[in-house]
Amino acid sequence: MKYITFGPYRAGLVNVLLSYEVAFALAHITGRTLVLPPSTYFANGIVADDYDKPDNFLDIWSILDKECVTSNIDCVDFDDVPELKEKKSEMGGIRHGFGEEKGNEKFSHTAYIQDHIDDLHLLEWDPNITISAKPAVFTNQEYSTKDFTNFVNGREVIDLSKIDDKFLHFEANLFGMYWYSVYPGDENKRNHMKNVVNKCIKYKKRFYELFEGVKPRLGKYNAVHVRRTDFLHIKKDDMASVNTPSKLKDVLLKFFDTNTTLYISTDEQSKSFFNDVLQEYQDVYFFHDFEEFSNLSKLETAVMEQVICSQAQFFFGTFSSTYTKRINVMRGLENRQADDDLGINRFDFTQRENFLSALPWRWNESKSWSWDDSYHPQWLPEKNGRYINIRNVKPPVYNKVPFLKAKLPGPLHQAIQDEYKKMKFEEVIDDSEYCEHYGAFTTAAISQVGSSKPFHFRDEMSPELMARVYKELTPAMSRWSNTSLKPAWAYGVRSYTPNSILHLHRDRCETHVLSCIIFVDQDSEVNWPLDFYDHEYKHHQVEFEPGDVLFYESLCVHGRVTPFKGNYYRNMYFHWTPIDWIKDEYKDMKCAFKNDEEIRNVYEKSKIDLDDEDDDDSYIFATNSLVYRKHT
Repeated sequence: MKYITFGPYRAGLVNVLLSYEVAFALAHITGRTLVLPPSTYFANGIVADDYDKPDNFLDIWSILDKECVTSNIDCVDFDDVPELKEKKSEMGGIRHGFGEEKGNEKFSHTAYIQDHIDDLHLLEWDPNITISAKPAVFTNQEYSTKDFTNFVNGREVIDLSKIDDKFLHFEANLFGMYWYSVYPGDENKRNHMKNVVNKCIKYKKRFYELFEGVKPRLGKYNAVHVRRTDFLHIKKDDMASVNTPSKLKDVLLKFFDTNTTLYISTDEQSKSFFNDVLQEYQDVYFFHDFEEFSNLSKLETAVMEQVICSQAQFFFGTFSSTYTKRINVMRGLENRQADDDLGINRFDFTQRENFLSALPWRWNESKSWSWDDSYHPQWLPEKNGRYINIRNVKPPVYNKVPFLKAKLPGPLHQAIQDEYKKMKFEEVIDDSEYCEHYGAFTTAAISQVGSSKPFHFRDEMSPELMARVYKELTPAMSRWSNTSLKPAWAYGVRSYTPNSILHLHRDRCETHVLSCIIFVDQDSEVNWPLDFYDHEYKHHQVEFEPGDVLFYESLCVHGRVTPFKGNYYRNMYFHWTPIDWIKDEYKDMKCAFKNDEEIRNVYEKSKIDLDDEDDDDSYIFATNSLVYRKHT
């Protein structure tokens, strides 16, 4: 077995997390087992001033869900590697690191690992250089493709497959963006790597539960991160537009409606700095306004504020702050508005970064990508050399109202019932698996309340009946959709069982574009409604009676979110595609939704209505998801 060991970057919360992400990506491409550090140093007042003492370091798993890492990355705890555990007390010590002046060096558990572990390769550069400053790309094999050449863009290539030592170590130098510094292969492999690594950094569930406790007080709210303290000095010119109370107020008015609650996350200690803002906005909250958070540590507070900002309707922060960037990554991964190339200190809406290329560092002036550039590439998938914003991939529209309930022709309904009476249903359970997005075990998007092994029953109609249904219903479906159609897929009867839930979803774009549900039978005193969202994402409920058939556009979101109360509920399903259907245009649509709230977050109207004016000249299109009001 071969390992990657690393000393985390010694800095604030998010910069530490960035170094962990790079380590995850390196383990992903090399197939090496990642050794998780025993504890972590956090700067910016999170750890006590005695930064040279390991007792003051913190357990990162007190804030992160460790299972998200262990289920996606081959990893092991530090003390579970015999060689490391044996030499642990000897290899630790004070060592100079990036940005650490003499007399300000910090402790590291692995400061002198190279002096105590045999068969180890120490991969480091000048102590004052991290991967964010070193123009290099990590790979695990040789590449000669055009894609690789474009990705590297003149940087040094470090092929880790050429390092044969048992241990490969990085000491406090992994601060940077993994999606810029690590090359796993073509765009499909890059999408896969991002999917893996992005799942690893997830705050513990308790922080979201705490948020639910204050959510009713916040109501519908926007959020802003106002970084001050060190930025007033190290980013003096960048902060000039918001360095006084009146300037900050004027800028916030460019971003946020004054009638919507505003949550302010800030390191500014003087609340009076925000007096001008308080006079403009109807309701403003700060972290310390919530008694529920009074017992949180400094580290937990840093996490909690990110969670609050990540759940806001709209969020903007301080450009160049990685704390802001982490919030935007969280929002982007949840398909919320996230505009990481803008901020309260950078708001020229007419000069947006160009993300037509999935490798934007090829086209900017420096021909590189810095840690303080936009992090959009972290959550946007690539396709054909471009980033795809799945927020904006929408299904085709065939009818203003995308569903129609009707009655089956009498003879066809009777034929279905005659065959149904002869059916013998078999249990379907073997393909059940845990769905992370739904947070439940599912089979065919079906789960059962309180069960880790959801199941349903099914029997198949005869080929003759299938052909007859298609023959009789295809003309009607074509007339309703005003589209020439071809049969694509049919099955049933499916029999739902007690406590079943059909999660909110779109059907598969390859075959399920226009569909019908034929209601067959139920044994329940209460009708089980179909939840359906139209093209404006308005919610409808459809109930069925004997003989009913529902024509519907099946790329619209639908499901049955109320647990079924009865013994069984039975339907047949028929699907069509247009004759000229091009499925690739819709493959990037978001297809699974946790609940009604997620649908609203992803697809709610994209205009901030400050007044009733419809003058197009008064708006600037700043992103694919938002329109900003221009203040004069």
